[in-house]
Amino acid sequence: MLCATFTFWGVAVRLTFARSGCAALAGFALPMLVALAPAHAAATCARGSGPHLAGQRITAAEVARYQGTTGLRCADLARANLSGLDLIQVDLTRANLRGANLSHAKLDQATLTGAAMQGADLRKANFTQATMTRVNVTGADLRKATLDQATLTDADLTSADLAGASLIEVQANRANFRSANLSDTSFTGATLTGAHFTGANLSGAEFSGATGAPATANSSGQSGGAPQSNPTSITGPTVSKSAWHMYLLGGVAILFGLMVLGSVRRFFSLRSVGGFGGTPGFGYQGGYGGPGPGGFGVYGGDASGFGGSYPPTTPGPFTTTPGYMRTPSQFAGRMSPSRPGRLAVAIVGALVVAIGLWLIGNGVLDAVLVPAGKAGYRLCETSCGSRFSTETVGLVAGVATFVFGGILRAVGRIRY
Repeated sequence: MLCATFTFWGVAVRLTFARSGCAALAGFALPMLVALAPAHAAATCARGSGPHLAGQRITAAEVARYQGTTGLRCADLARANLSGLDLIQVDLTRANLRGANLSHAKLDQATLTGAAMQGADLRKANFTQATMTRVNVTGADLRKATLDQATLTDADLTSADLAGASLIEVQANRANFRSANLSDTSFTGATLTGAHFTGANLSGAEFSGATGAPATANSSGQSGGAPQSNPTSITGPTVSKSAWHMYLLGGVAILFGLMVLGSVRRFFSLRSVGGFGGTPGFGYQGGYGGPGPGGFGVYGGDASGFGGSYPPTTPGPFTTTPGYMRTPSQFAGRMSPSRPGRLAVAIVGALVVAIGLWLIGNGVLDAVLVPAGKAGYRLCETSCGSRFSTETVGLVAGVATFVFGGILRAVGRIRY
């Protein structure tokens, strides 16, 4: 029997094998140990020692080069702009993403173990089934982000803003949610054993079926951080947010169609009729009066048809004589018709108005509908005020767009 001792990753490994199997075992075991060593070294690389992409706008073509590889491990992406990118299954282990913009990015099943994401913009980012063990997102903006079935074990989310975020069935054992904004956040079916919630805002948060959920929030919406044995299920009817979006889209489309039809009708109405009806060139002839000085109509010299010397004398018998009066119908053909350019402006204005209504309606839906797990959404209750405050930008943009569209439609209706 032979014994050999190897030091591997700081641990002494003693191998004992028969003399006859020495060569075979050494030829099998040692190459495997050598092959595993680089992988371990890569997993424990220094944060930021990978590709230096700090402060850059990362494109989809650049990301494609790293997908399916470990090329972005420990990458320096501080303050980089990765918003809206497809980062599904990308390995960002121990990457430096401090202050990076990952809003609306897709990070489904991505690996972010040990990543530094303090102060990052993660609004509406998708981290479904992502591995985020020991990730640091202190002070990050995770409003309306999706972290369903993600692994957040030992993650640090101190002071992070997760208002309206979805953490359904998340694994967040020993995670730190101290002083975080968890208003209207859904933790349905989550595993939160040993998680800390001291000072967190839990107003409207959903912990139905969660393990290790915090105690029910007090009247000020602040949690004491104590665990709750029987999480309170939030009751109330649930609705489908997608269905309400379809109703909103249908209503906006109908209004847009009505506005366009009104503009088209007005355009053709002005071109065919003009101002006052009648055949141009035919008016009332003459005026009232009789022959002789002072009679109305004999010396009809003004446009009204009433003539005679001034000052007028007593009118004689009323007779009809040729005059110079022009009726309004004679001016019908002289009115400037509505121009096609103004019709186009009116239609564009209708489209802008419709977009403004969509933005306003979408902001209202996002504010009043609170995630209620897989069952759908429910109407907000005491948290409506805080939810509307998070939608301020969208609502203001919607109102501004609506007003601008109304101005365009007004310009399209001007007669000149």
